[in-house]
Amino acid sequence: MKLQDRIQNDIKTCMLSKEVEKLSLLRVIKGEINRIAKELPDEDIVKILRKMKENAELLHNEGEVKIINEYLPTTLGEIQLTSIVSGIIQKGEYSGIQDMGKVMTELRNYGSVIDIKLASGIAKKLLSI
Repeated sequence: MKLQDRIQNDIKTCMLSKEVEKLSLLRVIKGEINRIAKELPDEDIVKILRKMKENAELLHNEGEVKIINEYLPTTLGEIQLTSIVSGIIQKGEYSGIQDMGKVMTELRNYGSVIDIKLASGIAKKLLSI
């Protein structure tokens, strides 16, 4: 099931079960999606959700973070990301911070299973050595 369809179905479920907090947040998410386009691929919706999660974390809103996490795909951990970034650096024979863009371009091929912010920090650290 597409993420957008899942969100719409969960809005209906929340309306029936009177889950006010979750319903309110899902409506905001749906509004953000519709602001961009009526139909969006899951990758674009994940980007919206990650941005909303970052904002909720900054505001220390654990309830929103928990709800948003329900819709985000499981991402790779720091150890796995370090291994991937290290492999990209070795394969491409990248040697310095000037190659950061090349590493990040290759990381984008992994899609939504990586936290690009975390991966960027790891790449920067490894390229600075």
